[in-house]
Amino acid sequence: MYGKLKRRYARHCGSARLHLHMPVLLVGANLVLLAVLLLDQPVSASVLHSGAMLRQIGAIVTDVGKSGWLIFASLLLLFEALSVSRLARSGSARCQALHVGQLAAYLLATVVVSGLVANLAKRLIGRVRPLYQDEAGIFGFSPLHGGFQFESFP
Repeated sequence: MYGKLKRRYARHCGSARLHLHMPVLLVGANLVLLAVLLLDQPVSASVLHSGAMLRQIGAIVTDVGKSGWLIFASLLLLFEALSVSRLARSGSARCQALHVGQLAAYLLATVVVSGLVANLAKRLIGRVRPLYQDEAGIFGFSPLHGGFQFESFP
C-alpha cells in the first residue's frame, strides 16, 4: 500500500509541482498595502463619525471573531469522542469516534495556533487602531508597545 501511495504522489506531485506560495504572498502583501493606503483613512473617519448602530455591529462581529466558543466546543467534542471511543463496543463505532476526535483536535489546534500567531504578529507590528489614528496618524506604528491602541491588523 505504501508503494502505491508513493507512486501516486510521484505521479501527481513530482517534478511538475507548482510553487504558488510566493505569488500568492506577493499579491496578498500588495492588497494589504493598497487597503492601508487607499481605504484605511476614509473608512476609519466614516466609522468615527457614524452613529452607534455601526459600532454595535462592529462589537458583535468582534465578539463572534473571538474564538473562545469555538475552542470550548472543539474541546467538548474532543473529550466526548475520546470517551465514546473508550466505551464503544464495536470497532466501527470506535473508529468513527476516533475520526470525530481527530477532526475536533485539528479544529482546536488550528484555532489556537492561528490565534496565537495573529496576536503575536499584532504585538510585533504595533499598528495603531483606527480609533486612535487622529493622534498617531495612518502610519502610526509602535512595535512591542503592549497597549490595546497599538494592536490593529489590516
